[in-house]
Amino acid sequence: MKNLLKTTIQRRISIIGILRDFIDWQDPQLLANLLDCSVKTLLSDVEAINHDWHGKIGIEYSRTKGLRLEDSMQNMIRPLTADIMEDSESFQFIEGIFFYPNEDVDFWMKELYISEATFYRMVRQIDEVLSRKDLVLKRKPFRIVAEDERWVRIFYVQFFLEKYGLNSWPFKTDRSRMLEFVQESSQTFDIILNDRDKMEYSFLLSIIIIRCYQGFEMSDETIPKVEESIYEELQELYPSAEKAVEGTPFGVSKKWYQEVVHSLFFDCFVTDQNGDAERVRTEIEDFLSQLIMTFKIPLHENSQKRIVQKMMRIYHGFQVYPQSRVILFNEAAFFGRAAQRQYPHFTKKVQKLLVELEHQTSVPWFSQFYFAVLRCLFMEWLQLVHYLDVLSLKRKVLIISDSGRRHGEMLADLVKSRFFYQVETSVYDDSIFTITEETFQKFERYDLILSNTAFDEYPRTNLIVVDDFLTDADYTVISAFINQIK
Repeated sequence: MKNLLKTTIQRRISIIGILRDFIDWQDPQLLANLLDCSVKTLLSDVEAINHDWHGKIGIEYSRTKGLRLEDSMQNMIRPLTADIMEDSESFQFIEGIFFYPNEDVDFWMKELYISEATFYRMVRQIDEVLSRKDLVLKRKPFRIVAEDERWVRIFYVQFFLEKYGLNSWPFKTDRSRMLEFVQESSQTFDIILNDRDKMEYSFLLSIIIIRCYQGFEMSDETIPKVEESIYEELQELYPSAEKAVEGTPFGVSKKWYQEVVHSLFFDCFVTDQNGDAERVRTEIEDFLSQLIMTFKIPLHENSQKRIVQKMMRIYHGFQVYPQSRVILFNEAAFFGRAAQRQYPHFTKKVQKLLVELEHQTSVPWFSQFYFAVLRCLFMEWLQLVHYLDVLSLKRKVLIISDSGRRHGEMLADLVKSRFFYQVETSVYDDSIFTITEETFQKFERYDLILSNTAFDEYPRTNLIVVDDFLTDADYTVISAFINQIK
């Protein structure tokens, strides 16, 4: 939905997106070509990003290396998204019509402080963007509707999550009561949720309650049949449903039990008329089995249950609403980028298997959900990171110091303390003055050579010159090199 923003902001978001998807330094000319702008404009945008969005995102620039995203700033992408959305009349309007769906043109022109011409130009842009998400902006009064009411709710969940995150609460419902109902109902149906999941479902629950209060309920045509036993279990939750809205202007809908099953937990209860869900479940289990076989990593029963359930929720969610849910930034992609940098071989194998799974199931496991699956695997697979390190092939590292063996051993200890499971270190015993071309040939059995002095005659590219005491810059270069070694 970045098309709703000013052209300069769109381009800056695109710069961040491109650099996010590439791990290493990128050529400014290449980026300029992709963005259809000049290198001068690109670098001007980079300067503006670093100045205007300082503390939230950063881009490093080197005349010799190019551009890359500053990793330390990635966790600040949510505040940046909130600022961008808050500064946009279009996003203010989309949020406003959720809470006030019965207002006319004059109200919104005054509310947004814009002219009639600007307002209708904005509305046409919103029309175009929403249509790509199968949503419709109605007039007289202004509100968003869809063929399936759940699509509107799913859209607004992502909208509010990107703007407010999990620490702010934009609704008039009681946050703690929403959480209590989500927790109790998820336990009733054995749906495993972490704290982040519970908050996201609480956002959805609030949106359902508000939309129902406004008269936007699910139509009978979009309510599939489920087992009667599920409805029977829900009856025990009615007191909790009443407590959730107690003291608010909202009430419990007559079809509240259908709303819980088909809207709140829409990605858990989907009628499997053709047996597709069981087939997909089996293919997900096969996907996990191939990862286990490839990397020889144990997957405990509880971890497998969590991963399968979460991937099935991704699948069911896609069946209900197949459109992309991203508003401005895909938060999972920033998580995935860090995982790709640290564990390139595992993430590449996941990519390969998801591409195959996508062909088998016609579900965009790779093209749309790659980063969501990566985040699921790393978060729910117990000790995955530990085993990836422990069982990985050790990189053979030779340490050379012009200050003698003891200093070399100190450098070796520093390397092992940071890359404990990943390296096997050796220290060069002799004087550096004894090193010859014949010695260089013996160095070929090492994956990496670290030295505090340069060897201009050394013919290979696996030599890294470091400081006498390893710095953060040294660690960064070493880490990048180690991760590239197969």
